[in-house]
Amino acid sequence: MSDNYRRLISNTIRDLILERGEILTTGAFGSGGRSKAFVANAKARAESDPKGLMKDLGITSPADGSDLQKVQKILNAAIHGNSAMSQAYMGTRNVKDKPKGKDEGLDALAVVLSKLDRKNGVRFLAHTLRAASNAGYLDLEKSVQFAVGESNSIIIYSVEQ
Repeated sequence: MSDNYRRLISNTIRDLILERGEILTTGAFGSGGRSKAFVANAKARAESDPKGLMKDLGITSPADGSDLQKVQKILNAAIHGNSAMSQAYMGTRNVKDKPKGKDEGLDALAVVLSKLDRKNGVRFLAHTLRAASNAGYLDLEKSVQFAVGESNSIIIYSVEQ
């Protein structure tokens, strides 16, 4: 059995045992279309080489705080620690926004895009968070959901599983 399969099985078993929060993207970017090659590569590395991806993105240690604080620390470290990420995204900020399809505004994290479209932006961020989780740098108590906000093109908020 290859190392990639061992890691995948190990991560899956750990997720089931620990019942960790999930990174959810349902409804965040619409349907259809292929992701860009670097996004597909990030997805593969999130499973096969999460620590290597974290190193390449400039993420060197686990994040602490609330789930949204952890997500913000991971994403800001990647955005400001990697030149490709800093070209694709401007950064994150705490906001109160209403996700598409919801009745009320929520405390959320807004991600500001620079040179990347929303669909690939969401996908790449989700792969980054999954890699951080697989590498042991992100331990979520609840799930986090990516969504289109009323005032922001990408928001992330905490949800019950």
